[in-house]
Amino acid sequence: MFRRFLVFSFLSVFILFLFLQINHFGSGVKAQTVSIYDSPLLADYKNYYDSLNSGDFVAVSNIAFAGESYLSYRAALNIARAQSINITDRVAHYQRAWELRFKDPLDKLDRQEFLLEYARVADKANFLAKAIELYSLILPNKEAEERLVALANPYTLANSFLKARQYQKAIDALNGLKAPSIEAPAYKRLKKDALALDAYERWLAEIPDSYEALKGVAWSNYRLGYLDKSEAAFKQLGGISGVYGQAFVAKKRGNLDLAINYLKQTNDAEDLWLASTWLEAKDRYTDAIEIYKTLAQGKSSYADDSAYRIYVLANRSGDTATAQWAEALIPENSFFGLKVNKAFTLPARSTVASTLPEAVKRAHLLLQIHDEEAAKGELLYSLSKTNQVTDILAIAEQLQLLGEYRQSSKAAIKVLNRGYQDLKAYEIAYPKAYDNYVVSEALRLGIDAELIWAIMRQESAFFPKALSHSNAQGLMQVIPSTWDWMAELQKENPADPFDVATNIRYGSFYLNWLSGYYKDYSADPELIISSYNRGQGYIKRLFEGTIVNKDKDELYRKIDALETREYLQRVMANYEIYKLLY
Repeated sequence: MFRRFLVFSFLSVFILFLFLQINHFGSGVKAQTVSIYDSPLLADYKNYYDSLNSGDFVAVSNIAFAGESYLSYRAALNIARAQSINITDRVAHYQRAWELRFKDPLDKLDRQEFLLEYARVADKANFLAKAIELYSLILPNKEAEERLVALANPYTLANSFLKARQYQKAIDALNGLKAPSIEAPAYKRLKKDALALDAYERWLAEIPDSYEALKGVAWSNYRLGYLDKSEAAFKQLGGISGVYGQAFVAKKRGNLDLAINYLKQTNDAEDLWLASTWLEAKDRYTDAIEIYKTLAQGKSSYADDSAYRIYVLANRSGDTATAQWAEALIPENSFFGLKVNKAFTLPARSTVASTLPEAVKRAHLLLQIHDEEAAKGELLYSLSKTNQVTDILAIAEQLQLLGEYRQSSKAAIKVLNRGYQDLKAYEIAYPKAYDNYVVSEALRLGIDAELIWAIMRQESAFFPKALSHSNAQGLMQVIPSTWDWMAELQKENPADPFDVATNIRYGSFYLNWLSGYYKDYSADPELIISSYNRGQGYIKRLFEGTIVNKDKDELYRKIDALETREYLQRVMANYEIYKLLY
């Protein structure tokens, strides 16, 4: 990305300067260009440009190690990629660039590309330990795998595959060698419980006080049906994990009350929710409500779900007082708040004037010399370091003007979570991202643009190159099989999922298809949204099945995955906010 700056930005400015020297019509522009470079806000950039222009790479290197800034990162990367520089120095500058690089867990593709560059140079420079470390981080990249096979010993190779979740390759890499701490978790993930148990027992024999090995022995015995051995191991394990495991053993033996008692002892929200699930499955709603009360008064992600579940169950039994108690616990501006008629509200716009942050002024100057990449970089670095609310919003707003929605909206959410209530903060937290594409698709397909934004916000936080563990791709996080299916329905070859316009088109097309799928239910947005996350087959079977029987309140409770339940709630809340904003 920085070669483009060097070739186009620097040279274009230099050529423009020479042109203005001989073209009297450009006298006004020339004065502006010179004043921009002479600005104190760009003094470090002028030094950087001058050093590059003169070939003074020592000065560029000094900038790279001068501090933690975007310009230092850029200087480090420039040296790292310079073929004429000593390769040992290039490795050092790649390491410096890696340390300074802006980290984002969704940015897997560019991160992989960067690490592959770094690994190749470290490999060529014979820094083998570093190359192996870097190649391991890039798995399952094919080139990285080939070089690891060539460079790493069997144990290191197997461990690299294990960390990359390539479990069969981890076993194969050992080629018969014994490494129980690698074999055991790999066999567990491969659901080869007998082999996993053998490996865990060998691990425990080698390291008798290994907590992970003992835990593995306990659960492997449980999955194989050896309940006495499993219970003994869980008791030896002790602590919350040991008690949790004993709950499963007790339930397996048919002693539900003992199992529930064990889960209560952990006092963990997820375990308590599981206990309520087991109780409801036996129609023991009164006992379940007592657990829900504990959860509803806590601060976990189960709190609002539990309060609403108490509200539903109490109303069904005619317990008005308990229903009212639960209703008071359901937060406003939430999915379940809407269900009990607590309307969403947004704050007014602040009229307090604020001065423009230095980062924004600096970005404006960089934009005037056509260096948008540097402008974004400077703004992102500043955004990560400032705590002043007005500065955060001003920087985030400028980033969105430059088409960056991920970090800017994230920053605005943090501002709102700090209790700062301002309509501007909501607009930045819930932006009309890529509105030309979104509105166009919404009009073409007859769906709400606000629904597209609501899903995009939850799926990728507006990051075009987002890639999930399940390989969901792009802004709308469509998995490859669904992507290919959508291409087939549109009678075209699958297009690039990381292209903004294309990803919005495919994701919107899928939403429209789901609207048709649920036409018998008036294209219910809740069914559409939960299906977008969990799959329409599962959601429709559950909704129409005997357990839920088309009861939405039962659907909210009986969806099996916490991820999908939370997804539905958050997207519906997003949808409501977008409709209020726009």
